[in-house]
Amino acid sequence: MFDWLQYFADWLIYSVFGVSAQSHWGQALNFFVFDTLKIFLLLFFITTIMGIVNSYFPVEKVRNFLFDVGTDPKQGMPSTSSLVNPLETK
Repeated sequence: MFDWLQYFADWLIYSVFGVSAQSHWGQALNFFVFDTLKIFLLLFFITTIMGIVNSYFPVEKVRNFLFDVGTDPKQGMPSTSSLVNPLETK
């Protein structure tokens, strides 16, 4: 999935900066660049998707939808979102 990003990190570290691929420094720098870019890319997509969701679904409508299922608000949200708390003992 992120092969193109790994190729970019390899090119940047080993070709542009001229660090040896067999050295620990080169491998560590390659890993740092690759993971930093990957995290920033994933954060960008997550914030973009959440921004779209927040703009199309107002908070009040979502809250009313989640809590109108049951009479008790604590029971409405888990029943609609299918969340189960394994630590809850009843």
